[in-house]
Amino acid sequence: MKINVLCCFLFVLAEAGCTAHRQVDVGQVGEIRELTSNASPTPVADELFLQRAQSDKLELATTMYAEWLEQRHDLFGVATMDDKEVESLALSHAWNAEDAHVLLRLSMVFYYKGIVQARSRSDSLEYYERAKNWALATVCINETVQARMAAGFDLRDLTDVLRFEDHPGVSWYLGAWVRTGEVRGVVASLRSIAHLIVLYEWMIEQKPDYWGSSPHMAMGGIYSLLPRSMGGDIELGKRHFERAMELAPEYLESKVLYAEYYLLPQGQRQPFEELIDEIISTQIDPGLFELDNELAQQRATELKENIDKLF
Repeated sequence: MKINVLCCFLFVLAEAGCTAHRQVDVGQVGEIRELTSNASPTPVADELFLQRAQSDKLELATTMYAEWLEQRHDLFGVATMDDKEVESLALSHAWNAEDAHVLLRLSMVFYYKGIVQARSRSDSLEYYERAKNWALATVCINETVQARMAAGFDLRDLTDVLRFEDHPGVSWYLGAWVRTGEVRGVVASLRSIAHLIVLYEWMIEQKPDYWGSSPHMAMGGIYSLLPRSMGGDIELGKRHFERAMELAPEYLESKVLYAEYYLLPQGQRQPFEELIDEIISTQIDPGLFELDNELAQQRATELKENIDKLF
């Protein structure tokens, strides 16, 4: 099976937690900006981000995060910078801890633009590359990481200097990096797989329950999909999936992937059907995981509709 299938399950990673949210009327933009002109706009932008399945809300959140960063750092055109400009900024600008939330959110909004707004391959590449490089900027708040990456080091070679607080940026960097590979149709090399494994192992050490236990979910997919000749181990993959579902039972994507990448190849039709039905019947709560869970339900529905062809 092609390694770029890995990208199908890496719905990455952001700040943990799931909270109810209120609706923000885009027609109130002027009022919102007046209220936030002398303060950080991120609370309102964060509310908009929760509604990211709606393209207009996602666009407005992007604008508000970008404007906050522009005002704080005397920058211009943050929302429209291309991926190379963002990468250059990430590796050269003096960031600080107060920037972390907005830098991470910029990575997140561009990642979800790749899901919600992209209409072509070039759109997807643009969004995912920008997501990757805003995540890089988040990690580059760590000055040692920034200096070494500017000198040409790979992030996977820097786990000795990564700090606990770097894990959100690492997660988004990985997710967007893999999505970019999927769009380009690049079959991952052994070195690329090693890159993923090293950094996800680091993530598991730091915060295994991050964003629906995505580190365990990702490792479950990697070991389940890799051929044995490249280090694949479907039973090890199963254990990672089980740990992800234990740590974050509310995150439906791990359940879909466990069904598709373990139960299906093992020919276990009854538990497969039971799990798929459970996913489809789950009431999705509003909050940070809402869109991810809706996407997981859509995939579960597709699998259910094709079950006789799959077994």
